[in-house]
Amino acid sequence: DFYTEDRTAAVSSAQTLIIAQNALSAKFETCKAGRGHTRQPLVCDTTDREDELAYANLQLHQFANLTEVVDFGPLLGINAPSGAWTMQKQRNAKGGTAWRRVNQWGACKGCADVVAVSYDMVKVIDADGNVVQPWYDEFVKYMGDVPLVTWSGWKDAAARDKAAEIQDGYVKAVQAGEAPKMMPVEVC
Repeated sequence: DFYTEDRTAAVSSAQTLIIAQNALSAKFETCKAGRGHTRQPLVCDTTDREDELAYANLQLHQFANLTEVVDFGPLLGINAPSGAWTMQKQRNAKGGTAWRRVNQWGACKGCADVVAVSYDMVKVIDADGNVVQPWYDEFVKYMGDVPLVTWSGWKDAAARDKAAEIQDGYVKAVQAGEAPKMMPVEVC
């Protein structure tokens, strides 16, 4: 039922979308180590063996199960057995402020070397929460009056533990081939 007098249908639809979603994590390493994912990093400096934050392999986790990594190619319906999504720090980028996002595909497992999409990214806030100029001001100007929502963590440890318990139930149900039990509306 898509329509109800209260918020039941909306919450049910939202829960369905949430549990069916995949999660992404970033595994950072040196640019040279990135060759194991894409054979040839395109942007970062492969001669720099010290910078362990120069290259990030974006890892896909089906149903947000962070204990398993799934290859992008087959899961996204692309006719390629291998896919890699990466972030590579651009050479000479002061303080790691400029990055290139690259999606690559390959015809054999572990050889994602054909570039499908790439674009530039900039850091607008550093690890300490300080704005990075001029990128922050440009971002705010670009976004204009669009409201932005950020999520910065759980209200407390009990809320985090309850969410983990619910997520574990979703994952176990899906892995068992069952329909996940939806959370009651009043919990939301």
